[in-house]
Amino acid sequence: MSDIGIGVISTAISLLLLGLGIPVGISLISGGFLGLLVLFEWNLKQALMVLGSSPYYSSASFELSVIPLFIVMGLFAMHTGSSKAAYTSAYKWFGRIPGSLGIATLIAAAAFGATCGASLAVAAIFTKVSFPEMIKRGYNKSIAAGLIVAGGCLGMLIPPSTVAVIYGILTGVSIGKLFLGGLGPGIFYTIIFSSAIGILAFFKKNIAPPIKEKISLKEKLISLKDFWSILLLAAIVLGGIYTGVFTPTEAAALGALASFILFIFLGKFSWRKLADALLDSAQTSVMIFLIIIGAAIFARMMSLSGLTSWITDTVSNSGFSPKLIFIFFLIVYIVLGMFLDSISMMCITLPVVFPLTKSFGFDPIWTATLIIISMEIGLLTPPMGLNVYVVKGAAGSSVTLEEVFRGSFFFIPLFVVGIVLFFFFPEIITWFPSKMMKLP
Repeated sequence: MSDIGIGVISTAISLLLLGLGIPVGISLISGGFLGLLVLFEWNLKQALMVLGSSPYYSSASFELSVIPLFIVMGLFAMHTGSSKAAYTSAYKWFGRIPGSLGIATLIAAAAFGATCGASLAVAAIFTKVSFPEMIKRGYNKSIAAGLIVAGGCLGMLIPPSTVAVIYGILTGVSIGKLFLGGLGPGIFYTIIFSSAIGILAFFKKNIAPPIKEKISLKEKLISLKDFWSILLLAAIVLGGIYTGVFTPTEAAALGALASFILFIFLGKFSWRKLADALLDSAQTSVMIFLIIIGAAIFARMMSLSGLTSWITDTVSNSGFSPKLIFIFFLIVYIVLGMFLDSISMMCITLPVVFPLTKSFGFDPIWTATLIIISMEIGLLTPPMGLNVYVVKGAAGSSVTLEEVFRGSFFFIPLFVVGIVLFFFFPEIITWFPSKMMKLP
């Protein structure tokens, strides 16, 4: 059997294990190791040497410390009540606009994304914070749930984004620029989602009824006092990266420290909450690191088998235009997103997709952001739309899975409109990274 054939079979084994529900990291390690064993002509010692060294060389990196730091920053921010403060403030400022609670949810989710960076976490938190309020005020269940699913997706675009961190680690692209690349699309989607809900509520008042109570300017201004903690964390992380004062890793460390200080300063500290935050951070980080280690072993097998080079050469010489090929990749990511989580998709596909897009001469920040958005669409769609299942799980029996999916479908065309716009006007993505100052 040829080396390329061994690579194809090893990849198929990893995908089969994923389909059977085996954890992503274990699936990638298993398929990669079996492929290496055959490629080394059943030399177990040589294959074990790769298996033994890859975990260290793929994870013993100072840059990787950004992952647990951003995760713990978001968890401390969650325990300070920042998510509820953001929702309350946004609700008071936009309360008289049609669909005001929905708009408040989207804006608050975008704001909280600046302290959290995890799509699923944002979706879970705002299901608890805003879903009961919307239902109490007569919102359609599907629309209310769909709003939170879409708001969760903003958490993956608004920096700092955990997915952007993983993408940067796997490809070597600047994490700071990836953060800023998601800023323009994140703001755009927040505006277009809010506008769509406002228009829908204006014409169908039974879908998202307006609130009747009047809120004074004084109350609006007072609500901002609970919003300052989010603004402070965002200013530390994004401001430091944008001005070149901090690297992303340093910004993550200072953000985590600032979030912990706020945790104590705002009177929310308890040893139980501290233990829960650290434990959750450790569990999530270990899961991500296991996937990274598995991806390193899998990528080594792909490289040695020649499968990566073969796919790259075949696609490059197919005669299709580079932009048409890239559009095909984006469609593939949308389809994969129906079955896999974002990190798994990147680990499996980027060893092939990234070298190709780089050879086409595309801007790496532009391609990365479009790929991340395409993966986000998959989080809205059946059968495995993860954000949908998170919202359903957090809402319990108050809404059915079908109702959540129905509400999330409303936002899919809006996501597609954004992708088309960013495709033809890449400056929406690249403007902020192009203005990023360099470290001295």
